[in-house]
This record gives sequence, structure tokens and C-alpha cells, in this order.
Amino acid sequence: IVCPRNPKDVLTSLHFFRGEPKDGWLGNEHGPGSLARFLAEDSPNAYGSAFTWIKEMDAVVAAMQPTGRVLAVYYEDLVRCLPAQVDRIAAFLGQSLTPAKRSAVLDGVSFDSMRSGGGMASVLLRKGGVGDWKNHLDADKWAEFDAVFEERLGSCALAEPLRCHQQWQVGGL
Repeated sequence: IVCPRNPKDVLTSLHFFRGEPKDGWLGNEHGPGSLARFLAEDSPNAYGSAFTWIKEMDAVVAAMQPTGRVLAVYYEDLVRCLPAQVDRIAAFLGQSLTPAKRSAVLDGVSFDSMRSGGGMASVLLRKGGVGDWKNHLDADKWAEFDAVFEERLGSCALAEPLRCHQQWQVGGL
């Protein structure tokens, strides 16, 4: 199961991961800034380049699709309609869910439930929503981002459904 997320929201989450970085979004005397690091070909972020990951996962999905042993579940779809996505995942795994089991799974994987679990969740989980990227940089900076997205993922099938979540006109879910 591969779970891509809108790279703009990935950048926003990384920017705030464990506190806002000293070099801010656009850079200062402390470094190049979150946007430049994220867009760099050799992204120095702890998890590497999100663009590279999507491209590599696209190759995995394409290779495995004929076997039926791969499922792409988009983060935005999990936020928008978690019950339908849980049903998709259960069907893919060949598991039938009784109403009680389905309810328990939905409760257990909800953002609030995971965040209240403590441990690493208190560090890893910030908001759990989509579209927060619109609150942090202006349209010109996001246009720079869009150009890099198009250059690196323009023909990537796995990235195609992410396009609608990168538009200013698409409201929150």
C-alpha cells in the first residue's frame, strides 16, 4: 500500500516538524530556507526528496499493478472520506469487516485517536488536515513550486491525482 500526499502539504509539515526552523521558509543567515531545501534536486531533508519518492513509487506501482498486489491510497482521500478508504484497504487485503470491527478500525486510525496515543504521535502529528500550505507562502512562491512539480513529476501517473489539491481554487475538505 502506497500513500502519496500533496507535496505542498508535505513541505508544510516538514517546515513545522519539531518546531519552525531558524532559516524560515525563504532563508536567512541560518540557511537556505525550507522551500529551497525541499525543491533542491538533492534535497537535504531527513527523508530525502518527496519528488524522488513519488517517482520511485510510481515505478513500483507500475511494475506491480499487473499482479494486483499494490494499492495507492492518497492521504487527501483518507482525510476526505476515511470510511470509504478503509473499505478499499480491507478489500485489497482480502479482509471482511463486521460493522463493529469497521467502527473500531475507524476510531483507531482517526487523527484524534492517534494523536492522543502519546509517544511519537505527539511529535509526528501536527494538524492532520489538507491545504494548510495556502496559509504560509504567496502565490508566486507556490508557482515556483508548481514549476518544479511539473518538471519532475509531469508525466508521473501516481502524481496525477495530486494536482487538484495543489490548486488555489480547491477549497479545504
